[in-house]
Amino acid sequence: MKSRRGGIKQYDNKKEWCLARWEKACQEASARVIKTIRLSPRALETMHLPDVKVVHLTRHPLGILNSRMNIGEVNTTNMIAHARHLCQMMEQDIHYVNNKKVEHIKEPIVPVTFECLVSSPVSVTKKLFHSLNLNYSLQTENWIGEHTHDVIKIPNAHNESLRQETGTNNYTHGTFHIRKTSSKDVASAWRRSLSKDLIQRIKGVCQGVIDAIASEESSKSVCL
Repeated sequence: MKSRRGGIKQYDNKKEWCLARWEKACQEASARVIKTIRLSPRALETMHLPDVKVVHLTRHPLGILNSRMNIGEVNTTNMIAHARHLCQMMEQDIHYVNNKKVEHIKEPIVPVTFECLVSSPVSVTKKLFHSLNLNYSLQTENWIGEHTHDVIKIPNAHNESLRQETGTNNYTHGTFHIRKTSSKDVASAWRRSLSKDLIQRIKGVCQGVIDAIASEESSKSVCL
């Protein structure tokens, strides 16, 4: 609920204030972004999307599998079967996107890989924004730097007690208390977490996908 005091809106709680703030921002925005996970681009065939631009974000299958292992979704017993199914789906999706088989969407699908993005975040994001007809600004570049390096965002970063609590001087100003790790470390975590034997076995069923996706920025890669 909200009331007015002297013409100023008053909110009962921070959640209500936050939702109202972002609702207003969304209404005023020139572009709106919706993120979905585990949705095949082939599903777009059944949707009528006349004024939508689609970005197909993929990740190295070993990175995906390592992440799913960390949350208990897969284990060493069922890893290969899970990897085979995942990579079959990924290969079909990548082939679909590369062949631009979405005739009812005005704009083509823009493909990008997580590894390519973190290898050259500024360069790749500029290309991505250009493909989507979005304005790339200094504020965008600052946001990229803040979210692709080790950082701790804490309210009132000058507060000595908070500095002592975090035990680090690696912080930045911000509204939320968020701990982040380097994107490059996240992208390569599977190399340190998975055994060499398991990596080789997974590569045996996923080599097609590994060959198809880009790990670094390249004009010939699936990354833009």
